[in-house]
Amino acid sequence: MKKLLSLSVTVFTIIFAQAQEFSNKDLQSLIDAERAFASIAKEKNTREAFLANLIDESISFSPGITKAKPFWEKLKPGTDWLYWQPVYADISASGDFGYTTGPWHFSKNKKEKPTAFGEYITVWQKQADGKWKILIDAGINHDTYHVDGHEIKTSGTISQPAQPSAQSFKDELTAIEESFIQQAPTDILKAYTHHASPEIKFYRQNKFPSSSVEEVCKTSDVLTFTPAETIVSSAGDMGFTYGTVNIVKQDAGQQKTNNANYLRIWKKENGAWKIVMDMIT
Repeated sequence: MKKLLSLSVTVFTIIFAQAQEFSNKDLQSLIDAERAFASIAKEKNTREAFLANLIDESISFSPGITKAKPFWEKLKPGTDWLYWQPVYADISASGDFGYTTGPWHFSKNKKEKPTAFGEYITVWQKQADGKWKILIDAGINHDTYHVDGHEIKTSGTISQPAQPSAQSFKDELTAIEESFIQQAPTDILKAYTHHASPEIKFYRQNKFPSSSVEEVCKTSDVLTFTPAETIVSSAGDMGFTYGTVNIVKQDAGQQKTNNANYLRIWKKENGAWKIVMDMIT
């Protein structure tokens, strides 16, 4: 009886979760856009998939910060296969700005086993014609991970349009990003603890995504961020910043410096900007 009751509760929970997933039509259209993007890559090729979804302003980390459209236009179609699926998505209250994320794998062709794996984040914006297009595409590598079979989820915090203030939404988020950047080199744990959402996900190269601020900040590395751009939804409740990061490591008593790119997605929670996605490539 307990098993039957437990099964009934589980089934109800899954059905309810699916109902929540599809109740927001704008969110569902965002998820559908990501799935259609992946489908073109599966049925045709990766180059055609990207070019069908990019605009002139689109940015990618390839590996540097690059205008994505010219980058893909220069590439020739090949047999390489990049396959991915979204497992998480969230959308602004404006219904025209959001992001998707999930696992990917890469094969030399569709018949061979994958040789590379990782996680991606894509930020999308709906255009005047109602079509979703990519604003920024970035990703990391990590060990083997199955792309299919994951239930797609969304945030537990429903976005609300932000209240206008003396600052523009972009200036407001730029100032918040700057306050984080100033604190990060001296106390990275304090910086993230102060600004992190309870739903935060960290993406770091060669590691699986993590939600633990303490785990990610357990390092002696000194991180200095240099922002390149801030973009905010028209509702003022979601935005992202990206740029470069200088990482100074202590290795056997010697300092080593690495340069990387970063992407941070921010969301207003109870009136305060909080980091929900944080990627360093």
